[in-house]
Amino acid sequence: MSELFKDIGVCKNQEHQLINGGQELEGKLTAIYFSAHWCPPCRAFTPVLKEFYDQAKASGENFEIVFVSFDRSEGDLKNYLAESHGNWLYIPFGSSNISVLVKKYDVSGVPELIIVKSNGDIITRNGRAEVQSIGEGCYCKLEGKSLKEYLNAIGKIKGFFWEYLILVL
Repeated sequence: MSELFKDIGVCKNQEHQLINGGQELEGKLTAIYFSAHWCPPCRAFTPVLKEFYDQAKASGENFEIVFVSFDRSEGDLKNYLAESHGNWLYIPFGSSNISVLVKKYDVSGVPELIIVKSNGDIITRNGRAEVQSIGEGCYCKLEGKSLKEYLNAIGKIKGFFWEYLILVL
């Protein structure tokens, strides 16, 4: 992700301080989450994604989410972050990089979760469905399997290009 975000400033949810996206995402598998507070499906999915993120981080996985807001005001963005988001990265409200990412990934609606390689190439546009299909509690029912083993099994079942994901983690 360092290539795609090398010139993009991002903030960490709880700190709200601008940092270099390229440095922060170096060597990490990244999911780009397009969402908005005004969107009911987004508000329903975000807590599920947060649980997924927290489990991945607790397992020591080298994974990050970048939130790209479709909110109508900075206040809406900050309220949404405080209400239900994980401590992941976000693009600041009003940043011209929001439209750059929306155009690059041809995003026409929200929520959308796109998992990408370090160079920005898409691994899957179906990240939302993948997170939701993993089951209740997103990784809470791993039955003793490591996250890497579980993702490998998902990759074999779903046929997605998860080999890259396993190598990065």
